[in-house]
Amino acid sequence: MGEAIVQVRTDFPININESNFPHSDNIRNIIYNHQFNKLLQHIKTEIINCTSTNLNNNNIKFNLVTIALYPPEIINDVKNYLKTKNYKNVDIEDAQGNVVGWKLYW
Repeated sequence: MGEAIVQVRTDFPININESNFPHSDNIRNIIYNHQFNKLLQHIKTEIINCTSTNLNNNNIKFNLVTIALYPPEIINDVKNYLKTKNYKNVDIEDAQGNVVGWKLYW
């Protein structure tokens, strides 16, 4: 799914008018891609921040509160995309077995 994301057109003009306003199907893709890429950027920033003081660090935890702004579909798609980039992620569960976050390894 990650490769298809890059192919969706997101370069719409800044000055939107009736002749260049995106179709509703395309706006869904634009919103999806924006959220997907925003979460990837968030993860990248967190990785850089956590490794800036310790280059030996090879993992980071994300709790659901941290990424609660993103729909579960986006979170799952990003996790699957990261697997294709040789990252490993493991769900973190509470005592009742509910997923409360995940840990990303590189």
